[in-house]
Amino acid sequence: MQQDISSLEKHIKKELSNHKVPYDSKSWKSLKTKLPKHSYKNWYWAVAIIVGVLSISTYLFENNTIQKNNKNTLAINRTKKTVAFIEKKKGATPNIENKKNTITPKKQTTKKKIPKKLLEKNEETKKFNNLNTAKKDSSFLTKTLLTEKINNPITNWDIASINIQQQALCSSSPIYFSIINLPENTKVFWDFGDNNTTTTYNNQHIYKEAGEYKIKLKIYNSTKQINLEKIISVKESPKASFYYEQEKNNLTLNNTSKNFTKTKWIINEKHVVEDSLYNVFTNTGKYTIQLIVENQHQCFDSYKKVVNYKKDYEVYAPTAFVPNNDGINDEYMVKYKILENYSYNFQIFNNLGVLIFESSEPAASWNGLIGNKIAPKGKYLWKLTITDPQKKIEQYDDYFILIRKN
Repeated sequence: MQQDISSLEKHIKKELSNHKVPYDSKSWKSLKTKLPKHSYKNWYWAVAIIVGVLSISTYLFENNTIQKNNKNTLAINRTKKTVAFIEKKKGATPNIENKKNTITPKKQTTKKKIPKKLLEKNEETKKFNNLNTAKKDSSFLTKTLLTEKINNPITNWDIASINIQQQALCSSSPIYFSIINLPENTKVFWDFGDNNTTTTYNNQHIYKEAGEYKIKLKIYNSTKQINLEKIISVKESPKASFYYEQEKNNLTLNNTSKNFTKTKWIINEKHVVEDSLYNVFTNTGKYTIQLIVENQHQCFDSYKKVVNYKKDYEVYAPTAFVPNNDGINDEYMVKYKILENYSYNFQIFNNLGVLIFESSEPAASWNGLIGNKIAPKGKYLWKLTITDPQKKIEQYDDYFILIRKN
């Protein structure tokens, strides 16, 4: 029996060694006193498995607890080293309580007050740097300059200047005047050099004639005044004008502009580059015509007019006819110029307004019959409707007399 128990102990040691688990002799002694003295072979393997599981569980639990303690100890040691390094660098002695693992806070040191002038100078430097950064990005330029003007009013009067915004300085065209770096709380007085003055800050001014003009600007307040001057050369602008004439169905636009080198027509928003235009329209209607001219100084002028164009269809209608089958004037017909892609509608009404004849043929005529009956003599009305390809309609109408000898 004793031999069997020894064999069991060896077996347990071997199994634990294979799993790299330390053998616990105390647990084995406690277990050995509880083993039955008989029938060892029946429960030998069961006991071996139970002991192995218990030993492995105990080992893993203790090993995990040791690792946690090691981590906590390592974190505390690192904290101590960090604080000691910081204190050593600053020349102070680290003050750490080992038992509580807490860090004693440092004594607060009194900050030296920075002179007010130095603070203001630093703020101005920051603003200047921010302004230079914003200038590189045009999307922030206006906002930055506006903020700069509010927070740091311009006090240097020497940087104020006159700004002129216009691609070309031309007579009869607006020129825009403004002030760059205007000091705050100041008034202004403009003299445009053509006997026109104003006291508004930003202005739009038109010179009627070309020539040299001296612009004078006075900026002042109750304590100071500066005077600025600028000479500009205003070029002569072209003068746009035209007239139109119509002969039958032909309409001509005649350009009568002066001092120009380039021409552009805009007719109902369509652009045409010609000097004068002949036979401009093909359809009856209202047309807005604008003429724009330019000269060698890049100065422009324009002239606009609305033209009502009515197409002349050369309509000829007799005032009477005699349907007596003599071969002369036996049918009533309205004659007019037939145009391609146009549609026509010809109608005749009696004196009561009843439609008695209708045709869409351009050369249609009425023979004086209503159905198979002879129409009575008297007064009748004819109506002609002409529709162009753009669906615009022209209508003509008049009365005529049907004559019968008996």
